[in-house]
Amino acid sequence: MQESVLFSVLLRSLLLASLLMINPSIGQAATSDDALPTLSFHTLSSFKCDETFKGPDGRLIVIPQALQRLSGRKVAVEGFVVPLQLSKDGTVTSFALCRDRNYCCYGVTPTINEVILCDLRPGQHCRVQKDTPTRVCGTLEVSAKFTQGELLSIYRMQVDSTSDIMPR
Repeated sequence: MQESVLFSVLLRSLLLASLLMINPSIGQAATSDDALPTLSFHTLSSFKCDETFKGPDGRLIVIPQALQRLSGRKVAVEGFVVPLQLSKDGTVTSFALCRDRNYCCYGVTPTINEVILCDLRPGQHCRVQKDTPTRVCGTLEVSAKFTQGELLSIYRMQVDSTSDIMPR
């Protein structure tokens, strides 16, 4: 019994120590984002999205008010990073944060409300670990964004920091 308590205390100490460490991928203390509310993809995808979201041709785009009120707020979201743009030195400068790792051609295509388009500031970079969930902290934008008449996204984030999520 005492061994399991000791192991639990040791595990908590290691977790606390890792939270207090500097995040090498961004260069900011991880503790600065610990107090942010964590928003789940379950919440973000809690409403039905289908092909009725096709463009600025007068079709109604219904994003629930509760989600619209999150626009402009700093939040944390956990998901899987899919690189979209790389800098000349090969570091990720823009990525999609997806609900799960089955986003490729062999998996299920995510709906528009299961993806957050994320931009890093100049000088920032994100380490991409295949099949490793990532916690992304930043300012969330919630609105329909169209490109050439097609819905591009409803969620976007200006990233402040990223960190790999430790296995539980």
